[in-house]
Amino acid sequence: EEDDAGNYDLALQHCMIAANMGCQVSLNCVKRMLMNCLATKADYAEALRGYQSATEEMQSSDRVEARKMLASYEARENSASSAA
Repeated sequence: EEDDAGNYDLALQHCMIAANMGCQVSLNCVKRMLMNCLATKADYAEALRGYQSATEEMQSSDRVEARKMLASYEARENSASSAA
């Protein structure tokens, strides 16, 4: 929205914040802005570091265990419905 209005500095700020929260679309936005000379290499590097940090935080052992439990539950449900 901001980039459509020509507010590239504000658009970059928005994308940087979202990339730091783990949004891949926003990280790609910062990359496109870099390619169009609307962001610096330092901006992209900061966004990339923030993105990586956020995605690492989201990969906790509790989440992995929860995914395993959900997959096990879904497998049991699918086999039960197939048998019926």
